[in-house]
Amino acid sequence: MLFLRRILFLALMALFAFAAGNLLYLYYGKMDNFTPSNRSVSHFETTYEKAQNLTHIKTISDELAKQSGYTKLSDIPLQLRQAIIAVEDRKFYNHSGIDSESILRATLVNIQSGEISEGGSTITQQLARTLFLSNEQSFTRKVWEAGFAVGLETQLSKDKILELYLNTIYFGENTYGAAAAAKKYFHKSLKDLTLNETTMLAGIPNGPSIYNPIADLAAAKRRQRIVIEAMQKNGFIGQEEANTLSTN
Repeated sequence: MLFLRRILFLALMALFAFAAGNLLYLYYGKMDNFTPSNRSVSHFETTYEKAQNLTHIKTISDELAKQSGYTKLSDIPLQLRQAIIAVEDRKFYNHSGIDSESILRATLVNIQSGEISEGGSTITQQLARTLFLSNEQSFTRKVWEAGFAVGLETQLSKDKILELYLNTIYFGENTYGAAAAAKKYFHKSLKDLTLNETTMLAGIPNGPSIYNPIADLAAAKRRQRIVIEAMQKNGFIGQEEANTLSTN
């Protein structure tokens, strides 16, 4: 087991070295070949066409913020932000884009399963994938994802990254962003969501086609329980409140 851990450690170091090399290439070179293949929403297209290299990340952020329906972080309910962080990336405000512990855990799971069954991606990595990459399940994509995540972290604040994530992440049913998802699934604005609805919404990004309440309400509720437990574990809600939500 110790030998395996050493091999994994060396493999991770090689991965990060490769990611760093890719980051330097992207910073000084063109990104024409890295436009997203998983996006079809027309109002994103012109923004991506202007993404020539990582020096344009701030420009991308500013242009996305001008789009119709974009919601500033201050207008996104605190409990939704907490729910997303608790279930997707509890160390979000403490890492630099990559969570090595999560990657190591995911690597062990993937080696045991013989395939990429767990990603270990941070919120920043997920945003990088949404903006620049496809959903291809491969180690190559994970390396690029790590490189882009580091680039995002060097040029944007944590709050801005979370804001962009909550405005662009896919929520299933051809719905992007938390505000659009709130209207799609609950016919409400974000500020009017109950905590019960918030925790269900926060569970969707992990598997948008599986955990959205239109596709499979039972699966959405199972995922919601995981969100509730994560919020309670991280101190965002109390045990009594978690118990009440779990019985709804």
